[in-house]
Amino acid sequence: MVAIENGVPFLFPVIVAMLITMVVNHAKWGQYTLSGSYLAFNTFTNSWLVGFYGYLFSPGQSIFIFSPILLLAPLYFRRFAGIFPAETTAILGLVLSYALFYGRSIAWHGQWCFGPRYLMAMVPLLLLPLAQWLGGVRPVAWIAITPLVIIGALVELLHVSTNVSYVYFREGYNNLVPADSYIFIPQICQLVTHWRALMAFDDRVDMWLVNVARHDSLWRAIEILVVLGGVLVIASFKLYGYLKPERKERDVHDGAIDVLART
Repeated sequence: MVAIENGVPFLFPVIVAMLITMVVNHAKWGQYTLSGSYLAFNTFTNSWLVGFYGYLFSPGQSIFIFSPILLLAPLYFRRFAGIFPAETTAILGLVLSYALFYGRSIAWHGQWCFGPRYLMAMVPLLLLPLAQWLGGVRPVAWIAITPLVIIGALVELLHVSTNVSYVYFREGYNNLVPADSYIFIPQICQLVTHWRALMAFDDRVDMWLVNVARHDSLWRAIEILVVLGGVLVIASFKLYGYLKPERKERDVHDGAIDVLART
């Protein structure tokens, strides 16, 4: 009963938002639905085996490829689950609900995009216990952590540096039979084709500053980069100055507690 009472403040605005969405979709499409126009081309007839295999093991959609630090989840969730069992159950329940819901959709992969788009909202939740685990981990553990972080950064670079739609059509993904088979074939998966596009450094590399350098001049791109970098440096110093007194006060407070504990 207490759980229901505590859940009402959260559920009420969610239910209201869902009802408003249904009313808007009725005004637009003539049906009280949450999916709106997506109902015209999306059905829930996909096999869960395909969706789960794709989310876990495929070279084009595996959450562990696009967020490799999650490979450590069995380690950093162990202590967290012992201290926060309710939160652990909530996180795993949300992840399972996403996988079950979207895994059944014929558009389970969320293409075109880069990686498992529909599971993206779950990544921060799955990483939530990581900070606590890192605080008590032995230095030798960084031998495993560092490569995973580097790989994740490289994968993200492939994402932000290249235009997904340009690669999609240049590689002929739209003509594949069966459709979307590039998700499961390592030789033509997005990791490979986006890397090839990055190495070619042609129009598929579609970052804003790169385009400024191409269509205007390299110096204009450098000027913009210097200005934006200067703003970032100033903001960083401002943030550091803002947090520093609070950190000192916290250190003094913690030191006082330690002294009292010893006495």
